[in-house]
Amino acid sequence: ALLDADLDWDPVALSARAEKTPRGWALSGTKRFVPWAHVANVLLIPARAPEGPTLFLVDPSASGLTLSPVQGMDLATRWVQIDMDKVPAAVDAVLGTAGQAGPLLASLVRRGAVGAAAEMLGAARRCLDMAVGYAKVREQFGQPIGSFQAIRHKCAEMLLEVENSHSAVYYAAWALDAKAEDGELAASVAKAYVGDAARKVCGEAIQVHGGIGFTWEYDLHIYMKRAKALEPMYGDADYHREQIVRRVAR
Repeated sequence: ALLDADLDWDPVALSARAEKTPRGWALSGTKRFVPWAHVANVLLIPARAPEGPTLFLVDPSASGLTLSPVQGMDLATRWVQIDMDKVPAAVDAVLGTAGQAGPLLASLVRRGAVGAAAEMLGAARRCLDMAVGYAKVREQFGQPIGSFQAIRHKCAEMLLEVENSHSAVYYAAWALDAKAEDGELAASVAKAYVGDAARKVCGEAIQVHGGIGFTWEYDLHIYMKRAKALEPMYGDADYHREQIVRRVAR
């Protein structure tokens, strides 16, 4: 549950608060767009304690905690809003050391960004494959539409975006796993680039298909909606471009 009510992906800009009580902690605040929280056995919730950013293990059935479904574009994913009003947490509910969760939260956001970029890459590649396959069999004026230069150009541009995204995502994943010096930068590059590229590729795939690409019965909308839903998660392209500038300008 990384995203607070103010929708700021800065891992230390926490508006959720944790106050000490005689029995442990009391958590208050709102967490937005938490995936699958309604089926979780334990919630991992960051909040700002007096010592600083802290991670808590919270029981979803705890008193004062409300789970509300959120309607999203991607109907294959379930999003939940978590509202907390002095939710009790035991002393041993702290994961790690109180006030020391900042670096871990930053790492979670980076890894989440690369994971989201990888999933968006998969959606974009599938849309590309569907567009190319359709262009080979859909005929107009007695010939496949893939023989028309305008369609060829669209497919070529889509392939370029997908292959560039592939390189960015794979390098970012390797860099984080290998703890490379530019791992943080690579994660932001991947999320920023793939966020824009996936939107373009999925949109162009619908254009190649024409009217059938807009229909509920055709699978294109599934991939487009997944890519679009992931675009703002763990920071959108603008957020990560800002992170890139900050790191390069150090």
